[in-house]
Amino acid sequence: MIAQRSADLQTPYTRFNLAVALMRAGREKAAVSLLYRLGRAPTADAESHAIRDQANLALGWHFLEQKLGGNAKAAFREVRLRGPQSNAALLGLGWAELAPQGQRQYRDYVGDEASAVIVTDLSPALIKRFAERRLIEPELALLYDPMVLPSHPRATLSSDEKTALGRASVAWKALQNRDQDDPFVWESWIALPYALDTAGDRQAATEHYRLAITRLDATERRMQSVIPSLAGMLAEPAALQAAGTNWARWHASAEIQMLASEIREMREQLQRLESLATQRVGTQPLPAVLQQESLLLRAEWSRWATEREVLLQQKFQAHRQKQLELLRHYRQSAHLALARLLDANADMRPPAPGE
Repeated sequence: MIAQRSADLQTPYTRFNLAVALMRAGREKAAVSLLYRLGRAPTADAESHAIRDQANLALGWHFLEQKLGGNAKAAFREVRLRGPQSNAALLGLGWAELAPQGQRQYRDYVGDEASAVIVTDLSPALIKRFAERRLIEPELALLYDPMVLPSHPRATLSSDEKTALGRASVAWKALQNRDQDDPFVWESWIALPYALDTAGDRQAATEHYRLAITRLDATERRMQSVIPSLAGMLAEPAALQAAGTNWARWHASAEIQMLASEIREMREQLQRLESLATQRVGTQPLPAVLQQESLLLRAEWSRWATEREVLLQQKFQAHRQKQLELLRHYRQSAHLALARLLDANADMRPPAPGE
């Protein structure tokens, strides 16, 4: 029993989900210790690569929040450039270049590793849940708030700051033509002109803000037109992930997959009950009492399934509304920044003859 529990604790999924739980509980050093080791662990297959990328991504955003840009860059650079977390890592890498470049040694940050992660107080049931859920907890997928552009870029820059802006621009340029349904790509559309503006290239910044507004408008129209059917929501993730759409990623999340799985199981149970109701005992139909019980069970299972189907559709609508609000936030930021740039350019024009 003890050996099995120890083995469960060693699976990458278990340790990543445990890190999420520790971060939620405020045990930052313990969570960072687990994520750091996961982010440096050797990889043997696609699953271990995915966990490693997710751990480094979570570390990067955490260090960025702590104003440790040096640590954040080191974590983001460990994420594969062509993996599913690459967009988030490239966006974070750009902001890490512009963040305060604080850096702390790992052991100084987490302290004594031997006492950093305490798992003996976890119940066997909790360990089993962590081990069996081969889906990553979603809460660490987006650790940052949407970026808010400063109202005025700095007027004077040091040589190091100019270099950092150049590096940030390289990371964000790599994102410009990636998946246009990805919020990390949306943010890069306005982050790049911000960097260009701050570096003094107002013409390029103006062009990129206009391009960002055009792209955000098109993305909103596309998202408004997406109304997946219930059958689509209940499909297996593999059937949708290839499309790379925003809602397909939502569909593949742990919470939605568990809900969809419940609905599929309920509908299968209903089919079995309906089949049972038509069975006969010899040449005679089922007794009336059994038919009545079958009818009541079918009505109850149908009600449960319908309730969960409504819940699934409500969750999709909430997700879409949240994404639309995020799009509009970025578009408003782009409009404000563009208006400021155009005003500044107008102020710099030489006066016309006779003025």
